[in-house]
Amino acid sequence: MKQPTQEDIIAYNRAESYNARKYRNSMTACTIGWIGMIVTLMITLLTTCQPAMAQTMYEVKYRTQANMLLYETEHASQADMLYYVVDYRSRVNENKHHWYWVKYASQAKYKVWWVKYASQADRKVYKVKYPSQTR
Repeated sequence: MKQPTQEDIIAYNRAESYNARKYRNSMTACTIGWIGMIVTLMITLLTTCQPAMAQTMYEVKYRTQANMLLYETEHASQADMLYYVVDYRSRVNENKHHWYWVKYASQAKYKVWWVKYASQADRKVYKVKYPSQTR
């Protein structure tokens, strides 16, 4: 078996050093890439994710002040919308018709007036006992 020469040893060390640098550089680039993706995700979440706007309701004193006329039905099958009233604004899910009644008209997204007859209403609603029953 032939012994390696000095030039063979130097060439081998250079190749080994090159491969080690190449691996180290690729790992550094991969780490920077992952950190960049995580930072981008965090910035996106912080800037776009905000609390869901509550379906805040306020009952007005006069019909002309309302932007929605409601009629409460006796049975759920008669209603266009089933709603649930929550105690805290943070528990509201607007997509599922969870309502939160506010104290002031300026805080409300919808100002409602309850009508006597279903034919006068924009929407017929029914209040349910549990949030899962809404539609």
